[in-house]
Amino acid sequence: MTLLRSLLTLILCAPFTLAAAECPADGGARLQQTRLELSAMARDAMHTNSPRCVKLGAALADSLDRSGAGACAAARKLDDETGAEFCSLRSLLEWRCGRPRAAHASALEALRQDEDQTLAWTVLGRVLEARFHDAAARHAYQEALTRVPGEPGALIGMAHLAQSRGRRREFLERYIEAGEGRGERGERLRSARENLALSCALGDRPVWVVDSANLPGSLPLRPIADRPGDLRAYLINLHLGSKRTIPTLLDSGASGLHLSPKTAQRAGVEFLSEGRLYGGGGSGEHQIERGIVKTVDLGVLVYHDGLAAVASRSLHPRGRYTAIIGMDLLGGLELVFDPGASRLSVAPLEQDPVCEDPLLANPWPDDPSLVPILRVEGQLLVPLRLSHEGWEMETLALFDTGASKSLVDLSLVSSARGFRRSGRKRARGYGGTMALEGEIHSLELSLGEHHSTLRRVPVIDLSKRAALAGIRVGAQLGLDVLSHEVCEIDLRYGMLRIR
Repeated sequence: MTLLRSLLTLILCAPFTLAAAECPADGGARLQQTRLELSAMARDAMHTNSPRCVKLGAALADSLDRSGAGACAAARKLDDETGAEFCSLRSLLEWRCGRPRAAHASALEALRQDEDQTLAWTVLGRVLEARFHDAAARHAYQEALTRVPGEPGALIGMAHLAQSRGRRREFLERYIEAGEGRGERGERLRSARENLALSCALGDRPVWVVDSANLPGSLPLRPIADRPGDLRAYLINLHLGSKRTIPTLLDSGASGLHLSPKTAQRAGVEFLSEGRLYGGGGSGEHQIERGIVKTVDLGVLVYHDGLAAVASRSLHPRGRYTAIIGMDLLGGLELVFDPGASRLSVAPLEQDPVCEDPLLANPWPDDPSLVPILRVEGQLLVPLRLSHEGWEMETLALFDTGASKSLVDLSLVSSARGFRRSGRKRARGYGGTMALEGEIHSLELSLGEHHSTLRRVPVIDLSKRAALAGIRVGAQLGLDVLSHEVCEIDLRYGMLRIR
């Protein structure tokens, strides 16, 4: 009788014991383990008999490895999950997929349920940083580091937003040390080492110091074309400490100032360190040297001690321009890109109070005529809707006045009707060569309330850019769209209005 009672007790209690057992993947989104340990937790969870645990393990594994289109597919698998861990993991996958609004919502939901979700704090910081809410982003990153002092995503975010060069060096050093043990990508660690070397070479020397600002004002735009009607770029005039005019590409897809070797030599660049740039429209990375230009004169703005990247070869195959300047150098100002009037107007903006609480800050515009700009790794990205014969897709596009044509990522249109492969033709870009995978015969583009139709849109593979930048960029918005519009660009709060 005693034996029978013991057996009955064991049978009745067994299901409750199994239900109460912890899943090996529980706690993964708190990021208190290394990448190898998280990978082992995910693998163990996927070998259990619990459907929830298997799904959580798969989501954790996806968060470690998926980017671009893979991250989009992984995020969709979690649409029906509501727990804090699932929301945290989904927020990261949505970010990598290029859906920042969804990432923001998932991160907030995770933190509403559990404020110890380190991953959610980091993703929240990334969204707020990208949306020009620097103070709120710093608070979010600090919340992540309070819980896990070695969280690489929060450390590199704090390095981006550091308010002194000494603090930037501190966070870069901590990121490199933590990233090596936590499995950060080699390219990101190498970039951090190069930025640390540059910061050490600069010491406390200020850069991009404004000598004079004649605002409001405008920069004349000079179009260049290979043949009538074939617009290739807009140039502005630049002076680097002499009366000599430097033909300069106005390129919102670039960051900072870039010089050809000959122009750098004539300008007397003081070289500081070597490095690499990633992206650039080409093969992924290219060698540069970084140095100081004594004077950078744009007319409306004159700087001293400008920081320049010097390319290893010419910037244009026929020397049409010998410098490239990114719009980010005009940060904090209002720009009106007006190709019809052949000018870029520049004006100061009033500074409004901003919310520093990352849980309360709203990074999205209420006005439907305003398009949010995201600033990610020096890129200016805008949400774009693409459609073609019943097929529709939302993605982030590089806002690129330096590109003559708009492009779309292969993973977006490879299965769409109208896509044709072209035998992988190649085109030269600043970063090397691009493989053209084919073209799609037409695309409808919607940027906020603005709509346009493009024919014979080139298709390229942007997957490497997504892996390096940490976010999917599904298209490049070039002058075949932008040269027909007037674009008001707010570079203090990250807003675009097309009129």
